[in-house]
Amino acid sequence: MENPLVAVITSSAVESRVRKRGFRSISQLLQPFATHSVSVRDPSTGQLVSANVTIDFNDLNKEGHLLTLSVLPHVLFEVLRSKSQLNDALDSFEAALRKWAEPAEQETFRTYLACIFVVAGGEEKPMSELSRLVQEQHAQQHSSGDSKGLTPSHCGPPRWTTPNTLKHYFLLHDAAEDDEARTTAVFNEMCSTYGMDYCQMLRIGDGVVSEDLPDVWRDSDELDAILNAGLRRALQHAAASAIAHQTLERKPSATSVSTISPSYAVVQSSCIPSTALNGYPGNGKSLSIGEHAISAADREALKNVTLSFQPESVEMQSRRLADLAFLFGLYSFAQSHYRSVKKDFEHSQAWLYHAAASEMAAVALYLSDNKVSPKQFPKHYFDAALENQLTYSGKYTCVVRCALNASMVLSKLSMFKEAATLLSTASSLDNDMCVAVTQAHASRNFEEAKMTRKAAFYRILAGNRFMKAGLKQNALECYSRALQKYANTNWDSIEDHLSTVLSADTSDKSLAVACAIRLLRESAIQTETNHAAFLDNFVETLTRFGVSSETDPLALPVPLLDVQATRVICGERPQSDDVPLNKSIAWIDIERAAYHTLAGSEGMQPFDGQELLPTLKFLPEESKKMKSVVHAVDERLRIHVAQKQWPLLDFRIARKNQPQVFCGQAVILSVEVENIGKELVNALCLATDGLDCVSVSLVDTRGKKLTVTVRAPALPGEESDIGLVFYYRGENLTYRQWQTVVSLRPVPLFESSAVLLDEVHGIVAINMRNVMPANDAALARCEVLRIRLVSQNINDKGCWTEVDHANVSLQPMKVGSQVQLDCEQSCNACIRISVPSGVKNEDYGVDGVSWWLSPMSVDPPSWPAALPNASRIVEDSQHPFDNYYQLAIFWKASVVDNDGHRSYTKFRLCQIPLEVLVTNVDHGKRSADLTLRYRPKVTEAVTSLTQLPPENRQQWWIDRELVRSVIKYGESHVFRFVISVCQPSVYDVAGSQLVLEAIFDDADVKVFKVC
Repeated sequence: MENPLVAVITSSAVESRVRKRGFRSISQLLQPFATHSVSVRDPSTGQLVSANVTIDFNDLNKEGHLLTLSVLPHVLFEVLRSKSQLNDALDSFEAALRKWAEPAEQETFRTYLACIFVVAGGEEKPMSELSRLVQEQHAQQHSSGDSKGLTPSHCGPPRWTTPNTLKHYFLLHDAAEDDEARTTAVFNEMCSTYGMDYCQMLRIGDGVVSEDLPDVWRDSDELDAILNAGLRRALQHAAASAIAHQTLERKPSATSVSTISPSYAVVQSSCIPSTALNGYPGNGKSLSIGEHAISAADREALKNVTLSFQPESVEMQSRRLADLAFLFGLYSFAQSHYRSVKKDFEHSQAWLYHAAASEMAAVALYLSDNKVSPKQFPKHYFDAALENQLTYSGKYTCVVRCALNASMVLSKLSMFKEAATLLSTASSLDNDMCVAVTQAHASRNFEEAKMTRKAAFYRILAGNRFMKAGLKQNALECYSRALQKYANTNWDSIEDHLSTVLSADTSDKSLAVACAIRLLRESAIQTETNHAAFLDNFVETLTRFGVSSETDPLALPVPLLDVQATRVICGERPQSDDVPLNKSIAWIDIERAAYHTLAGSEGMQPFDGQELLPTLKFLPEESKKMKSVVHAVDERLRIHVAQKQWPLLDFRIARKNQPQVFCGQAVILSVEVENIGKELVNALCLATDGLDCVSVSLVDTRGKKLTVTVRAPALPGEESDIGLVFYYRGENLTYRQWQTVVSLRPVPLFESSAVLLDEVHGIVAINMRNVMPANDAALARCEVLRIRLVSQNINDKGCWTEVDHANVSLQPMKVGSQVQLDCEQSCNACIRISVPSGVKNEDYGVDGVSWWLSPMSVDPPSWPAALPNASRIVEDSQHPFDNYYQLAIFWKASVVDNDGHRSYTKFRLCQIPLEVLVTNVDHGKRSADLTLRYRPKVTEAVTSLTQLPPENRQQWWIDRELVRSVIKYGESHVFRFVISVCQPSVYDVAGSQLVLEAIFDDADVKVFKVC
């Protein structure tokens, strides 16, 4: 608890003599002998009360109360870090907080009750030096401001309990250096000047050294080491903050603009300063304490006002008397005064003062009557004190001390649950270290209350706060204790988290290895990625501690493979599935169509002779049969190793997912096929569910490159998914497939509609429109190339098929006109459709049903026409038409960004940013050393552009020709460049000039194409 505090002021000669004896200050020399038994008469009862009082000495030249914000947190950090056990660290934290925290305005604890002046007998003028020390103390205490002339820079100014401080005078006599006669003469002069009762001679150096004496200064030496470490840490932090602040000041700042209105500024300038108002509430008790008439709104506004009482006010004098009684063991007398002054502070709405008085009233009540029962104890005193401290922004030192005092008192009353609950309310503090301490105390109280699960939970919270504050050792101990509760209790997520942290960070070899092994247990909720990470963590843990199987045999909880029962399945190489899981496509129908296409006409069936296990479900008619169930051997899946090798092709599709697709656009996919197996492939087919929108053609006659053209939906809407199955057959009649999905989300660009004007003569008007807005971010020009009449009918199998030669003709009403539509433009074209009678189909070619409006530079895709909509054909009629005609419009569009133009006459070069994303998906989980290299087209010296043909001239440049990076498995890296061009053109950035080389762990070098 709190102890009386006495200041010590010494001369330089005393400091020199004490330092020679191995002491930092004379207060360190006196502290082990500062506990005494005193008897004080209780003013209320007149009885003598005996108590053991420990006096705290502080040498003002070297010691004091540490600065609350800049020094004390770093010293408390070192206190927690210096102890190996968490309980010892918490106890040392509480003792250090009481010793070094600055005094609060709301109380007189940790203020100096008296002052001791020490001079040496061997000084030249000891009496003059003593007089000088007394004057320095008087000047410091009665100065107008906070004077720090006596204290070091890392301490706050000393505060004194009373205006007339008690003084005592010491004369230090060193038997090895000072003259006995002169010291005696000086001491007699001191006694005649200051009085016999206030003077004392302190002798050192005349004793006999004994080896049996205990080291009573060991604790003091440990505190000095902790204090010095904390001061060094605070100095480093202050230096780093100063450097950062200077860096910010050098940067140019924008001109500040005032956002305060003139009327508000006038009101604020006319208000009375709060510092002038703070002195008035102290007079409330003697003048008008019961005559306040304040509305509820005014009371709410007063909550934000910090009240301050003068030290000589009636309330603070009562508080000082209660504190003095508490320091010397008069707890009953102190408790009565605490209760009285608490009511005065409550009436004045000085809530921080009220909180401090409520806290000490509860502590004094417990110390005055140890037999008080938990029901009789006013726990609400602590609740109100802590709530007011948090609500009205009390110092964190006061909040933590209040929480620890409440925990101490309530735990001794066996109110462990209440103590833990109250400690948990301090978690709103903006100080991770203090919150961690309170939560650690709360976990101990929950443990005492037999609430082990909640205790473990609060240990995890405390560990998280310790880890956030940088106290890893304390955090790991909290995690280790919490793991004992969560182990083998089906709390797998928490157990895995704690085990991962402990195995990676703890220095305890046995604990780290045990946690690493625990992560490898069987778990149904962990993914394959997590299991792989746990295995890597296990290997890293063994490597970190140098564990070998010979010296430290380990039993891993992994399944042991039965080599005799193991069968090898030869399948595809490991690769990620190209089909998203959320795509609902009827794959079984597509696969069935592909299979019948390749294997339907073969005499040998590839799966002939293999057993098919049907899925049969039946429900017995009689309920008695359900009572006895016989479980057979689980043979839902049987695996056999095939004798023949199966073919294996590798399919690579470039730019399958395009950023933007327009309605009706022909999306061209370039598919590269490579035989990476050992079997010859003699048949390949493509099956799809997009029968009317997919066409395929061979680019390479050897079948190594295909072009798949997919027509986007004609109407905008939701995402359209088209499934593609590449089904192929080997020469030994073995089959394999590869499937993928093409997802299209089209936006409208070109729309068309037809209106029948004259049914007798077959005149039709076609309206065509470019629907892209003119104010859009892109500009588009649509050009109509061809209008074709498509005839479809139902064949013998009941399927719609296109008729290549129909007995119809299509004649435009206006020949030779081109149709080009810019944004938001439209056009109408009239055509005449005639059906001559008595003319055979072969007399009319394809050109007879096509109107070419513009010459074709490339061959149009040969995809089938869109399937007719049956609902539109039948309508209300019960007999559908035998023939169905559609007008197919073939168009092209030029789309450019509408972000302005660049003049190369004003700016010679145009710079374009480029990002290259590289992801390591190596199946061996190896790290890759990447090198991205730029190879220029022109390497020799050129004096004129006429020396080289245009195709070999330098087209684009890059700011960095060589970049490197190391990427671990599963990670990605983005290479950023700036490309410079000198003329408008289309540039092939993903060509042969950018080369990516990867060197894996086993020195395997691979070259990849950047695309």
